[in-house]
Amino acid sequence: MRARLPVWLASELSAHQKDQRAGGTVPEVVRAALSQESLSRLERTALVLLRPDALESGRGAEVLDVLQAEFGAKVLDVRVTRMTPSDFSRFYRHELACFGHLVWLNLNLFAAGPAALVLLDGAPDGYASFSARLNAHKGDSSPVSVHQEGSLRTRVGRQSTIHMGIHVADDPGAVLCQATLLLTPTRLRAALDRVDGLDRAIWASLLQTTSPPAATVFEALLQTIRRILASLAVRGFPDEVENLARIVDEAEAAAGRKTLDLQRRQFPVFAAAARRPLELMIDSVERSCKNQLFDGPDLKDLSLHYEVRLLWARDLCDLVTVAYAAWYLSGQEPYGGDAGDALFDSLERADVPLVDASRLLLATALQYDVNPAGTYNGRTIFRRVPT
Repeated sequence: MRARLPVWLASELSAHQKDQRAGGTVPEVVRAALSQESLSRLERTALVLLRPDALESGRGAEVLDVLQAEFGAKVLDVRVTRMTPSDFSRFYRHELACFGHLVWLNLNLFAAGPAALVLLDGAPDGYASFSARLNAHKGDSSPVSVHQEGSLRTRVGRQSTIHMGIHVADDPGAVLCQATLLLTPTRLRAALDRVDGLDRAIWASLLQTTSPPAATVFEALLQTIRRILASLAVRGFPDEVENLARIVDEAEAAAGRKTLDLQRRQFPVFAAAARRPLELMIDSVERSCKNQLFDGPDLKDLSLHYEVRLLWARDLCDLVTVAYAAWYLSGQEPYGGDAGDALFDSLERADVPLVDASRLLLATALQYDVNPAGTYNGRTIFRRVPT
């Protein structure tokens, strides 16, 4: 049964009647995918896009800390992804005129690294909606505006005219238009129905998209595994990853400020400690995704276009694949078949995109540093600890 749009929301969505998504226009997808209860929460929902420069500078978590401390915001979902030129053009369709003939500069900025779409819950506090409230405080696009002082963009640490740090959706209609571009309808509904906000440790891990300068291969591995666990926690598996997150904490503390040789000796200890929790996590993710795929309510109860159903099914498969990625990246068994590209592509789709430097480190790890079958000049590189 399709939801009825409140009059005020239908009015705001009228500006997006021509915006196409998988399964129809934005209003059609919204009516098909969201419940009446979900729609009722939209006045309390805001969308913030942490642009690539905010993530590269490492200040994405700082922005959300400010939103929590000063605006009472709760983080409902975080989608970390590398936006394509098509994504950018559709996301900013109503603002492209502002960029003029130099839109290519923004396209290059988004090609340089991932961005993060963040859904937030908060009180409108006298504004028409929470999105309108945050939009009023984000700061102007122009770096020479008199309204910049104290704005969110100023506090992110703006680097240039195009390095704006953040984008905020104007109103709930824009929230839905932009969210449906990067989130599947079922994921959007789950976020809007989330009562409690995500733990800081989870979303802060997802936003840690770049490794520290001169990070070793083992530091990059642990950081990526942490991001994988955060991705799975957001998608409904917080209990399954809790024990593993603690083991990663201990391994990162042990690896800190040590030489590569010492880290190489310690990593097999981490791998042994993580093996059984990883098996339990993968089993739980597999069973849950299988049950949803074959017995879940989504295909039966949602009158969605088959293109939307395909995206939903692919999303579930990616969750299983990303769980297995943690298995291979922790050296549990050799990864074969390709140079890691298939595994990295699955990470990209599951909120764990890799910058080029990290991708090269992890590809090397899969071939040598955490490959139980890997050898260099005839010598074994990684030796597992018996469990």
